[in-house]
Amino acid sequence: MKKKLGEIFLFSKDFDFSKIEDGYGSRYSDGSGYFDGNDGTKIQMYSDGSGYYEGADGSTGQIYSDGSGYYEGTDGSRGNRNSDGSGYFEDEYGTTEYYNSNHAHDASTNSEDFGLIEGLGSLLLVFTLGKLSKKISKKEDNENYEEKKEDENEEEDEDEQEEKDDEEQKEVKTQKTRKKYRTKKKKNNDIKILLICFSFMFLLIIVSFIMEYIYSTPKEGEIKISINVKDYIGVNYEQVKEKFEDMGFTNIKCVPNEDLITGWINENGSADRITIDNDSDVKKDEIFPEDAEVVITYHSFKIKN
Repeated sequence: MKKKLGEIFLFSKDFDFSKIEDGYGSRYSDGSGYFDGNDGTKIQMYSDGSGYYEGADGSTGQIYSDGSGYYEGTDGSRGNRNSDGSGYFEDEYGTTEYYNSNHAHDASTNSEDFGLIEGLGSLLLVFTLGKLSKKISKKEDNENYEEKKEDENEEEDEDEQEEKDDEEQKEVKTQKTRKKYRTKKKKNNDIKILLICFSFMFLLIIVSFIMEYIYSTPKEGEIKISINVKDYIGVNYEQVKEKFEDMGFTNIKCVPNEDLITGWINENGSADRITIDNDSDVKKDEIFPEDAEVVITYHSFKIKN
């Protein structure tokens, strides 16, 4: 298979697991299905759209009934799916594929690609300016040289008889004048090109700083994440909730997972998963609306009705 099993699990809607050669499985008309890999990998899908992934190498994945989900591979690959079916999958080499709500590849370009294009465009512009300046300088040299040559020829015609004996000396003097003039002109053109390049690079740096400030400063009604969210996995959910309240979030929900039996491995009340607007891969300094839905899922014993 060209795709990772984790990517198939998250984004290949109604995929027929019987097509995977290194195991056996099936997909049914009600949306449920399963796959048992020869290496011990297991995939289970239910009719409500939820399911789970257990890799033989320790990789894990979960899809919830609202359509959101995640995948964490032990090789560094990972993925996140939103409730509308959109999301991304990043393989172990750092290559990221984006999906829209129809589980199709999204053709949008990320910021790193944009930065590379911008840098190549800058180099191309500087190179073009340099070539253009050289071409203009060469044309000016030729025009000035032709004018100077015409003046010298006119003077030689008028004084030809008087200056025959000095013709060789005059030619030597003319060659020295040409060489001196070209050297001076070339030096001036090199200085012009250098000034143009420095001016352009300085302008590009200023624009970059302005754009960085604009996109990294929250507007009114927005909040910049001031913590590494993953550092709060395992912390008591009430402390996590208080931290998000201090940042200014107003729509915070705490949801018990009801997954504890003895409480020896995971402490009762410790945060298991934190999402903002269904995004579990939140980075520090990201900006969200203050009313974005913050969901803190925490470990708990089964609640008795």
